[in-house]
Amino acid sequence: AQHSTAIPYLMQHLQAVQTRAYFTSSGSFYKIDQEGGIVRLHENDDQEERPLQLLAHEEFCLLLYASKLLVYRHDTLLQTIKAPWQESFVLVALGATNLACALASGPIQIRVNQIGIWRSNGASQKPITRKLRWHSQAATCLEFDGDTLYSGGIEAVLVVWEITGSTLAPELTLPRLAQDALYGIHSNQHIMLHSRDNTLQVYTKH
Repeated sequence: AQHSTAIPYLMQHLQAVQTRAYFTSSGSFYKIDQEGGIVRLHENDDQEERPLQLLAHEEFCLLLYASKLLVYRHDTLLQTIKAPWQESFVLVALGATNLACALASGPIQIRVNQIGIWRSNGASQKPITRKLRWHSQAATCLEFDGDTLYSGGIEAVLVVWEITGSTLAPELTLPRLAQDALYGIHSNQHIMLHSRDNTLQVYTKH
């Protein structure tokens, strides 16, 4: 079956999950339902701040700005997470239970069991927050695989973190990427990285 909808907006950050699709336009956040209707979920008050990333996963949808992260559950705003003092967000990733936010100065902020807190409607609860420090500048790629987090940056190194471990040091570093990774995806056996020079590198997990 084919269904088309005329979108009267310049679409950005298009994401789809289950029977819903989401996009941003001119800083605002919209939903397209399965009948093709368009609903504005959030109107950006600060026209100078544009969304950096839109991430849809199961019942959650995350809208990232430099100064804040808006968390929606079932299309209702659940929580607003402010960037740390004198910091700004650049990337966000969702795992099975954890949330990761890359900061502009280099560290990656991990909010342990954040997904479980949201699902229990405990948005006011504070998860354990940890900072992973390895990158000298903002990470350009973040990807979860269960409790394993992969990060990449301008150092052209893939950094592997085990979030459940007691240490904050990387579990593994893989140097000599073609260039800094812009995007990463994973399967059961492989990690695929798209780099700034438009190369795609495939690595086997061990």
